Amino acid sequence: MSSEPSHHEKPKRGLNNSPKDSPCVICGEEDYEWGHPGSQGGVYYVPISSRFGFGMGEPLRARKCLHCGNIQLFLK
Repeated sequence: MSSEPSHHEKPKRGLNNSPKDSPCVICGEEDYEWGHPGSQGGVYYVPISSRFGFGMGEPLRARKCLHCGNIQLFLK
C-alpha cells in the first residue's frame, strides 16, 4: 500500500490550514465565493474582554460554499 495520499482524499482540516485550503465543514466541497458581511459601518470581531465598543475590533470577511450555501466568517 502506498503512503502517498489518494487523489480522492479530502485535505485534512487543522489549525495550520488557511481558509483557502480548507474544505467546507458541512459538505466537504472546496468551491467558494468570497465576500464580506454586508453592513455600511462594517462588521467586526470584538473580544468580550475588550474595553472598546462596537466597530473597534478586527474586520471580518466571509466565504460561501457554492455547493451547500454554508457561510463561514474569518478575520481579515
